[in-house]
Amino acid sequence: MSQFSRLRIINNRVTEFTINNYFIEPNTEINVEMTPNFLGNDDQSDIVTLEMVIVLSEKESDNENGLYLHLRQETDFDCSSLEGDKNQIINEYGINMISIAFPYIRSYITSVTALGGANPVTIPIMNIMSIFSNEE
Repeated sequence: MSQFSRLRIINNRVTEFTINNYFIEPNTEINVEMTPNFLGNDDQSDIVTLEMVIVLSEKESDNENGLYLHLRQETDFDCSSLEGDKNQIINEYGINMISIAFPYIRSYITSVTALGGANPVTIPIMNIMSIFSNEE
């Protein structure tokens, strides 16, 4: 069994969600700002919590009714089957944790924005490994 198949989500929750009353045309370019943070859990625990903050806004918009969305999600990973302390696990598997959690965020944003009756906001699939590898 590969190391990645032993990394599993045990809890996923949205802790903050704000969206304005927006009007957006189809195919409008959107800024996506993603800030991952690993929260300091008890070192004795086998749980690592990834906090993701996503901010969406229209690119170069002068429109006061333009899209603004802020989402904070926490995802708990069971790391009991992985070797090493939490810092080692985060250094080795952190990008994978972000890759695993991101589709939940995409789905949540699309579902909630579709409920409002306006055009739903659909974040494209992104290669998280490539994005964060380039930042290092």
